[in-house]
Amino acid sequence: MNRLTLQKAHLLVRHLPRQSSSRLGTAALVVMLALAAMLAVSSWLTFTSSAEQRRAEYWESHTRTVLEHTATLRIAVMSTMRGERGYLLTHDPEFLKPYIEGRNQIAGVTDSLKQEFANSPQKLARLAMLEEKIDLHLGKMAQLIALVARGQHEEAVRRTRAGEDRSTIEGIFTPLSAFESEEVKLLEERVQIADIASERSASFERLLGMVGVLLLIIGALASIALRRSLAREARVSAELRRIATTDELTGLANRRELLGSLDRMMGGARRNKRPLSVAILDIDRFKLVNDTYGHPAGDEVIRRVGQMAVEVMRDQDLVGRLGGEEFVIAFPECRAAEAVAACERLRAAIAALHIILPDGSVMGITVSSGVAQLIEGDDRNHLIARADEALYIAKQNGRDQVRLAA
Repeated sequence: MNRLTLQKAHLLVRHLPRQSSSRLGTAALVVMLALAAMLAVSSWLTFTSSAEQRRAEYWESHTRTVLEHTATLRIAVMSTMRGERGYLLTHDPEFLKPYIEGRNQIAGVTDSLKQEFANSPQKLARLAMLEEKIDLHLGKMAQLIALVARGQHEEAVRRTRAGEDRSTIEGIFTPLSAFESEEVKLLEERVQIADIASERSASFERLLGMVGVLLLIIGALASIALRRSLAREARVSAELRRIATTDELTGLANRRELLGSLDRMMGGARRNKRPLSVAILDIDRFKLVNDTYGHPAGDEVIRRVGQMAVEVMRDQDLVGRLGGEEFVIAFPECRAAEAVAACERLRAAIAALHIILPDGSVMGITVSSGVAQLIEGDDRNHLIARADEALYIAKQNGRDQVRLAA
């Protein structure tokens, strides 16, 4: 179409009277220069939009991978502590399996993070410091396990009550949160760049509307191309925002959005002197579900539990997926007893649930929950840790129950 328009302009010049030829020749030259400039600008905008889209897609993939690795690392660290606590309480070596599995998983995840940060010496250095803190944590776990194995159970209990493991856990989770925040910030910057490119394209589109009748056809074609580019960028931006805040499997708030919202709720509860409770919910024997029915069945179980939690809880309650088969429910304006009652309703509803698996078979599941109310001196990690300890007690006492943190 651009070539045809140029040909039409040239024919108009040839058929005008001679006295106007000079003027029309100048006008034709201006028109052709304008056309060439518009085509050049259009090509440049298309190239820029495509480049920004590719960068945004790369950072979206990179950020998702890093957040998945940090989430896995958190769970692995908590698994080592659960295994150590289980062994401390029962003296049964069988309870060391989560500890061993967590150690092995930590090594694999840190290696994967090194690959993701290969082009950032600063992040590699910080990751090395994080590994030292993890090694310190694992060393303390090993010491406690060794004390129990030697029969020095009281010494192991004394060290555990002293909170040594909690301080090492906080020393691990703090730099992990910093990594997550930095990666999300980089992702948001790329989204902002894409938005700027989108606005620049929109400005150019408005400029096209001011072009004369002779450029109307080319302007319309350029407008269509720009609209498509803007639509693609808008879809990418919307998808990046959705990925940054939503769990892909359940549609619930993901870990980053969940923890950020919990921070805001805690701040509001303290300012307004209102109660806030948090529950951690875990699907019982979930590994058996995966091993027996396969991972698609496990995914379906996780989805149904998330749906049921949203249906049972209040509109103002926040339901999010912490990772794996664990969910977190935040109860604003709610004391611990009310939160326990709500979790009991959810537990009963899930116990009565019949889940139809992809192969047509039907299965039932149960969940265990730990509830903690925000108290003076709690930060987010400590509040979640107290709820997690209550969950651990519920698991140890037979599952399918709700326990309140001390």
